[in-house]
Amino acid sequence: MADLFQDYVVDRTPACTNKTFVMIIGRVQDNQFHIGQLSSKIVERYHADVIEVSTKPLCEVDWRAFLLHCKTVMQGITWGISTETVVFMDGVYFGDSYKLLDWLHDKFEYAEYRPLPLFDAITTLETREFFSTKKRSFVFMEITIGESQFSDRLVIELCDDICPITCRNFRDLCTNDTSGKGYSGTVFHRVVKNGWIQGGDIVDGSGGNSVASSGDEFDDECFALKHDRRGMLGMANHGRNTCGSQFYFTFSPTAWMDKKLVAFGRIVTGWDLLNALEAVDAMNERPIESCRIQSCGVWLPP
Repeated sequence: MADLFQDYVVDRTPACTNKTFVMIIGRVQDNQFHIGQLSSKIVERYHADVIEVSTKPLCEVDWRAFLLHCKTVMQGITWGISTETVVFMDGVYFGDSYKLLDWLHDKFEYAEYRPLPLFDAITTLETREFFSTKKRSFVFMEITIGESQFSDRLVIELCDDICPITCRNFRDLCTNDTSGKGYSGTVFHRVVKNGWIQGGDIVDGSGGNSVASSGDEFDDECFALKHDRRGMLGMANHGRNTCGSQFYFTFSPTAWMDKKLVAFGRIVTGWDLLNALEAVDAMNERPIESCRIQSCGVWLPP
């Protein structure tokens, strides 16, 4: 997120002083993002000499991380952002998609007349395209916390192109495809605030067992992915080449895990649930409240 911020959200002078550089960043599932970008692109088509438009759709977790970074770095006016789309002009924060439409109307006499149901349909199609073009698989986990039965869903992107063996093992355990045993019904047995949450003991939930979908352990596959952000997914182990079923999600960047543990995916939806899991009280790193995977399986874009 820092790289994205550095690339687009810094004061910049356009190559042509008569041209306004418009950057639209937002959550891909937000129809206001698509209203803003499509309206701006239409104006750009007819006024390319004075306006240049770039857009950046983000999954929910990346959007929340980007917004948090904006508020940390820029402070002030960005604390009032309540929408899921932000607009920058010439690298300076401008506002949301509503303010952008007002600007397009005032400067170019452009009025957006198309009905909202059309943009709802466009949002669905663009969301499907956004996830489908990644050529990676996705799984979900429905997780319940404590007696209050707070429940929500994580959607996880698996990096099959980088760690195909590890991803297949995890996906099989999400679907119970191979061994008949899997993650459904299991608990997270370890939580470290500002660190990670760990689960995947499919035998008794104690944290003392880690059995791959094949029934045995397997080697560390690849250390290419870094633990550089919140929501990374990796394989827990008890030494080199002892991957099984236990896994973890990071709550923050954990660079010390690089080259020691295999990261092979990341959470793309479920920021609030990840916050709730991190907030669970623990004794000796054991969650006091039950954090249980009620169901899991393959997730397909809508």
